[in-house]
Amino acid sequence: MKPIALLFLCFSLCLSFLPSLINGESNLVAQACEKAKYKDICISSLEAEHATKDAGDLATIALIAVKVATNNGSSTANYIKKILDNPKVTEPAVQETFDDCSDHYISAMQQLDDALEALVSKDYKDAKVWLGAAVTDASSCESDLNAGAGDDAELNNKNSVFLKLCTNALDILNLLASNATASTPSN
Repeated sequence: MKPIALLFLCFSLCLSFLPSLINGESNLVAQACEKAKYKDICISSLEAEHATKDAGDLATIALIAVKVATNNGSSTANYIKKILDNPKVTEPAVQETFDDCSDHYISAMQQLDDALEALVSKDYKDAKVWLGAAVTDASSCESDLNAGAGDDAELNNKNSVFLKLCTNALDILNLLASNATASTPSN
């Protein structure tokens, strides 16, 4: 076989595998988000992360999902702090609502850090507890916003996204944990 023909054959073979390599990444994200409560934001938030392109398994996708939620929560916590630091926010009810949400976000950020740590050590049970607690904190902030005089449309939107990201991360972790349990041989 001539070298040019061999080169063409190798090139053709490489191109034939390219779609399966590309689909492998998106299939992993699709698999991870299949049972997520908020499937659209699950897929879009994970596909926006460069690290998912290198993810080889569901555990890595779960780590990325928690990290996405953490980054979003950190941004929302900074927004809350900015509002609280504004001297024009003098109404006590508004101040109280934002203070409560700030406390919830401080707690949620610590819980997400603990969830990441548990995920890295493959302690899925603890990771689920920590993620569940972060979801509860986001829900509590939502309740505070809806009940208090400090209802802020921007914070409501930011908190809603954070709640969805945390819920999706928990859904992915539940899938990961069930897969890990199913693949563990029983004695």
